[in-house]
Amino acid sequence: MGDLRLVFVAGVLLTVLAAWLRTWATAYIRPEVMVDGELHTHTVIAECPYRYVRNPLYLGTNLLALGYTVMASRLGAVLLVGGIFLFNYRIILREEREMTLVQGENYLRYRRLVPRLWPSLAPCAGVSERKPDWGAGLLGEMFFWGLAAGLAVFAITFDLRIYFLALGLTFGVCFCLGVIGRNKRRRA
Repeated sequence: MGDLRLVFVAGVLLTVLAAWLRTWATAYIRPEVMVDGELHTHTVIAECPYRYVRNPLYLGTNLLALGYTVMASRLGAVLLVGGIFLFNYRIILREEREMTLVQGENYLRYRRLVPRLWPSLAPCAGVSERKPDWGAGLLGEMFFWGLAAGLAVFAITFDLRIYFLALGLTFGVCFCLGVIGRNKRRRA
């Protein structure tokens, strides 16, 4: 049981890292932009996490998938990670095409400096004055924190009922926050 628990702890650490990375990235781009179905190409964001990797949100999603492989069979793990990576990679390529069309040389310069998905250990782009909105970042990534918490609960209890209860609470909280956010944007 001890070795199995260590495997789950590793999965939890990956999911917490994923949630933290996504929160850090969302704090700089605003959650409205992150969850909007439209592609926002009006500016190149090169602040904090975007100085180390061009796609910290997709990297975070990939890390979450990798962390959740502890809950899957071998084939399920391969399908989960492969599917998420492929899906994200296709979106990244589409976004890069659009950003190049709209931003031109400005984006191409950023692309040459900052790696796509494998983060650099040192910042690759310049410093800016933009300040993070940590509260908005945390609220915007509550779903990922809930998934990490659900996996942590399972790693501690090995009880699927409690795990699904934690996930249900996560979905409920995220749904309520989404409704509140939409209503607030409508009134603004």
